[in-house]
Amino acid sequence: EAISPVDLGITLAAIAIDLYRLNNALSSGQGIKEASASLSLSATGLIPGIPAVGAIKAIGRAETGFVKAVTSLTSNQIGKQGEQKLGEIVGDGIVHKFYNTSLGKRFIDRQTETGLHEAKNGYITASQRVLLQGQKDAEIVANSPDSIQATWHLFKGGSENAVNALRGLGIKVIDYTK
Repeated sequence: EAISPVDLGITLAAIAIDLYRLNNALSSGQGIKEASASLSLSATGLIPGIPAVGAIKAIGRAETGFVKAVTSLTSNQIGKQGEQKLGEIVGDGIVHKFYNTSLGKRFIDRQTETGLHEAKNGYITASQRVLLQGQKDAEIVANSPDSIQATWHLFKGGSENAVNALRGLGIKVIDYTK
C-alpha cells in the first residue's frame, strides 16, 4: 500500500522530532532505554510494516548515521568532549578541582584564577542533581577568600527553570545555543 505524500511528510517530521528528543536525552546522560521513553512513537503505522522505533533507527542510519553515532558515545565521553571545549574557551586552570562542601563532595571541571567553570555538554533541566551541583558551587564561591565567579557553560542549552535557578544562586550561565 502506497503512503501519501502528506502522510510521508508527517512521518518524517515525527521521526525528526523523535531523533531530536533522543539526542537530547542521550546527551543529558540517559541510557538508551530511558532515552527511548521520550519518543512519541507517532510514526507507528504510517510506514507500512515498520514500527516507529524501527523506522527511526532505519531512517537515522540510512540518512544521517545519527542513531549509530549518538548511541556509540557514552555519557562520560560526551562529558569529556564538553570539558575539552571548556579548556579551549577558558584556557589553563586546575582540572577536576576537588572541594568538600557541607552538601557533599564537588569536583569542578576547571578552576581558573578568576573562577570555577562547569561544562555541560548535554541539555540540562532543573533536576535535583543539577540544582545540588549549583548549590555546592555557590557555597564554594561564598566561602572563597578570593573574589571568584562560578560560571556554567551550556553547550547544548538548558531549560529556563534550570538557568533561572542557577542564576538565582549567583552563577553566571553562558548558553552557547543562543
